Amino acid sequence: PSVGFGLELALETDESVENVAKSWQQLLLERIANELVGHEHLREPARTGILSMEVDGEHMPESLLTKDGRVGVLLGMDTPALPGHFTMPDGQVRLVTVKTLMPRELTYLLEHGREELLHRFNQSNPGHLSKAWRQPVV
Repeated sequence: PSVGFGLELALETDESVENVAKSWQQLLLERIANELVGHEHLREPARTGILSMEVDGEHMPESLLTKDGRVGVLLGMDTPALPGHFTMPDGQVRLVTVKTLMPRELTYLLEHGREELLHRFNQSNPGHLSKAWRQPVV
């Protein structure tokens, strides 16, 4: 028994999701998990702080797609609704929030850095929710 990598992904939305198992949100979580499993250098930042990445955008909402057909995400934002960690019998697990980025936000992140984009999200309410469509914060 173990806690695996000690990471649990969580995507929170206020949008209606009819079939969670077949939703774009579930597909996105699977793609992020596969990246974390396959790339050790991504796991440590996911365990300890904020991480940004892009994943394949196939079968994702068009509004989230970059020109290259990818979806940008920000992992590890604090949220008032969810704990940052929880304890299992075999150890601590970090609850890693997943925030989808609009293409303009991903461009802004690449130009100005995660901290500046995080600051903008923290000024919006609630900033950690993932949606297929919303106004970009930049």
